[in-house]
This record gives sequence, C-alpha cells and structure tokens, in this order.
Amino acid sequence: MTLHAPQAKITSIRALCLAALCLVATPAAAQTGGAHIFALDPSRDASAPSDAATEPAAPAPAPPAPPEPSGPPEPSGPPEPSGPPEPSAPPEPSAPPEPSALPEPSAPPEPSAPPEPPAPPEPLRAGTRWQVGAGLSGSAYTIHYKANGSAAPAQHGNRDSVYLAPLVFLSPVIDNDAPRSLQPFLQRTSTFSVSVSRGGFATRYGNGAFTRTYSSMGADVGVDTYLTRQFALTGRIGYAYGVLDDVIVNKSHTFSGSAGFGVRFGDARLDASYSFDARNTDGTFAKLRWGAVGLRAYVVFARSFALGLSGNVRDGGGGGGVDLGYYPMKDLGLFLSAAGQTFVYYSPDIRASYYTGGAGISHWVTPGLRLYLTYALKLTHAPAQPLMSFESDEVEHTLSLNAILRRR
Repeated sequence: MTLHAPQAKITSIRALCLAALCLVATPAAAQTGGAHIFALDPSRDASAPSDAATEPAAPAPAPPAPPEPSGPPEPSGPPEPSGPPEPSAPPEPSAPPEPSALPEPSAPPEPSAPPEPPAPPEPLRAGTRWQVGAGLSGSAYTIHYKANGSAAPAQHGNRDSVYLAPLVFLSPVIDNDAPRSLQPFLQRTSTFSVSVSRGGFATRYGNGAFTRTYSSMGADVGVDTYLTRQFALTGRIGYAYGVLDDVIVNKSHTFSGSAGFGVRFGDARLDASYSFDARNTDGTFAKLRWGAVGLRAYVVFARSFALGLSGNVRDGGGGGGVDLGYYPMKDLGLFLSAAGQTFVYYSPDIRASYYTGGAGISHWVTPGLRLYLTYALKLTHAPAQPLMSFESDEVEHTLSLNAILRRR
C-alpha cells in the first residue's frame, strides 16, 4: 500500500489540474458541448487502485508530465465605462417659416344704391267696348259723251249718301300710347258691326228738260273675329233696295255676301275673301256672275305709318288699290289713296273702268270723338261698244265728312 501512495498523490494532483483547466477553458471549448470534460473524467483512469494481485506489479512507466497548465487568461480589463453618451448638440431651431404674404384685402364694394321700389302698377283702365261711325258725302260730276267724233252736250249731276255704323269690340280696346285710330288693329281686336245707309244721285240732261234719278237704301252685318292671335275669320251679308227713274221706273233688290280669312304676322295682316252678289230687277234676276276674289294686305310700321294694298279679280273685270296713312301724333292722321277698277254694269251689260285718288285728314278732338275729312277725284270711262254707240267720260269730285264716337 505504501508503494502506491506517491502514485495516488500524483493522480490527485492531475485531477486538480484538469479541473483547473476546465474552469479556465476557453469559450470555444464550452461551445463544443463539454466533450473534453468527459474525456478527462478521473473515474475512467486505469491507474486507480484495484484488489487484483497482492504482488506488487512492476512499476508503471512514469506518466508523461502533464502539460503545464496554461495560466488563466489575463482578464481583459473591465470595459471602460462608456459613461453617459455625450448629449448631441440640440438641433438648431429652424427659423420659423416666413408667413406667406396675406392677400391684400380687396377694397370693399361700393355700396350700391338701394334698388328703386317697383313702380306701382298702372291702374286698370277700362277699355272701349263700342263705337258708332257716321258720315255723309256729297259729290258733283260731269258726263261728256262723244259719238262719231262729235261731242254731245255735257250732263251734270250730284250724288249724296249717309250712313250709320255701330260697331262692338268683342274685346276691350285699351287706350295706350299708339295712335288712337290704329289701336283696334294693333291690339288684334275682334269686331261685330252693323251698317245702314241711304244714297242716290240725280243727273240732269243738257237741255234741263229731264232728270234721271236713283235712290237706294241698304243694310249689312259683318264680323271680323280672331280665332287665335294669328288667324281671323271675316264675313258679311247685305241687302239693298233701289229705285231708278229713267223714263221707266225700275225697282231692284240686291243681295250680297262675302267670306274670308286673315293671317296675322306681327303688325301685318293678309286677308283673302270671296264676294258674291245677285240682283233682281222688277222680279227678274240679272245674269249671275262668278263674283270676285280679293286679296288685301295691311301693315303698320313703327306705329306711325300704315300701308294697305288690295287687289281683286271678278267676272268681267278686276282692279286694285293702295292706301297710305301717316300718324305724326296720337290724335292726328294724314291719308292718301289711289285705286283703279274695270267692271261691268248690271243693266245694260256695258263694260267700264274707273280711276280714283284721294287725300284725307283725321283728328281726335277728344279721346272719344274723331272727325275725318276726305276729298276724292274719280274718273270713269266707258268706251263705245255694241250696246252703246258712243263713249262717255265722267269726272266726279267728292267731299266726305265722317265721325266716330267711342265709349266704354
């Protein structure tokens, strides 16, 4: 047992050295999973004492000197305390953004003048509902006859007529700033009218021994109504009774009628009509004729000028005319007219033609009373023909005075 004491001592020292090596093992050894520790475990050493032979065995070769344990690694100096981080220099405060230039305040709007109060509505004006026209005319004429190049003594005569014409406006006519005479037309007023008349003539033969006379009276009813602002219908019927004293007395009844329509364009109107008449003398009707087709245009310009154009075609003749009106003031009117016509007398069946021209002036002496004065010159010519072996020329001067009375 004494022989093994030094060996046991050596073994103990070796174990201590190995333990020290394990403690100071590098981190890399620790990371290998502890393999070196298990390899140097002293319990696995073959030199441990056993109970096998009592004789001492030959001494074992001296174990190799254990590697000098490397001294424990010099501990690296403790990390210098980093100390609190130096505070970074505070960022220089950026200059505040320059305020954007504020828009200059616009000049305050000039206070507008307070709105004018609306004009008070015009008081409702009662319009004119009816009027009555009346007139009388007188003329003087001279008839010259020629036969076979020689002239017969001239004949002179006079003609006269009167009439009365009530008229109802189917819608009231408002008195405005337009000429009074044009107000019914400009306002597209529908009308219903009645007219009665009486007239006649007396012709004195050259030697004064005989006078040829004619007298008549008649009446008619007419309507002119706007169905729309652009379309109107017209119609008229009439009757006249006449007595002619020319050596033999003849009595006649004349029936007449017309119908038509009008189309309106602003202050212009175009009318078309057809008229027809029939005459019975002493119980016998004269040969019926086709009547006449007429056209008429009437235009008002700037509420101051009026133009009328008319034309017709009839069985045995035709003709036309023009009328001009000028209204320099609301109550004043000036007129010119001209017309021509070819026609056939009823009895005897003689063809003739006439041409006429005239002028007139009208004035509203009060808002409800108009006076109208006209003068007309008429020339009538009848050439020689089978039923009349001579030709005749008639010159007639006519003066007319008319009045219109309007009431509400």
